[in-house]
Amino acid sequence: MAGSLLFGKIGIPSQLNNFREFRLHELMLQFKVKKVACGDFHTLALTEQGALYSWGGSLWDKTGHKGGGILKIERLAGHQIIDIACGDFHSIALSSDGQVYSWGGGGQNKNKGQLGHGNKKDYPHP
Repeated sequence: MAGSLLFGKIGIPSQLNNFREFRLHELMLQFKVKKVACGDFHTLALTEQGALYSWGGSLWDKTGHKGGGILKIERLAGHQIIDIACGDFHSIALSSDGQVYSWGGGGQNKNKGQLGHGNKKDYPHP
């Protein structure tokens, strides 16, 4: 169970832990990606249009969605995202109007309230 929640960070459907060949993911070929951020077992990709995609381990809900593969973070679809960052257990996005969105692990295990919500709860969505 934990393996399926932790791996997949390279965006390839099969769970290969020692993948050594570079590949372009077909879904991402339709977008111009302007920034990529990597956390512990997860990845975010920000497109020039301000859309945000994520993939990898969903433990602590740091990808912003349930399920595997590369998926758009739909909860941010109405916002123009201009910057992104990842931590080990969480993800953060900055919108063009100065709003900061955070999600993932906020209080379990090694998490210490890094989401900035004033508590130590986990948040599955931005």
